[in-house]
Amino acid sequence: MKLRIVATSFLLTLGLVACGEDGPAGNVGASYLQCEGRPGGGVDRSDAVMTTIQTHAAMQDINCTDKTTFDVGGRQVTLVYVAYGMVSDCPAGCFSADLCAIYDAPNSLLYAIAGSPKPDLPGLAHPVTQTRDFQNFRDAQKANNGPWRYCFRDT
Repeated sequence: MKLRIVATSFLLTLGLVACGEDGPAGNVGASYLQCEGRPGGGVDRSDAVMTTIQTHAAMQDINCTDKTTFDVGGRQVTLVYVAYGMVSDCPAGCFSADLCAIYDAPNSLLYAIAGSPKPDLPGLAHPVTQTRDFQNFRDAQKANNGPWRYCFRDT
């Protein structure tokens, strides 16, 4: 009985240490996979990222962001990733809401979002998605568990 109480106390402490009030406080028993492998692990202040946050995740706590750029007909189009909101289930591995958008200045078009029901995703029809570079990137991320795989769950 004493061993069970000690084990339960340890697990509760482990859960509290692994996932603090503001997100993962450390990596004891957990990780935050959505933000791993992303440069800086913070918020990029570029127009592409800030417009995406303002358009699709306004008033949310931002956990991390990332972006990658593709050439479409001589102009740069950016795929933006944003993890936002409360971090959940840290003892099993932390996660939060996330979204991906196609930024084609000055517009940010939603491409993918976790959760349901699924909203309209105008980014799926953007011409960048038909380019060989974008398709190769998508396929490599899905096949290799890359940090961008969250954008391609449904594609």
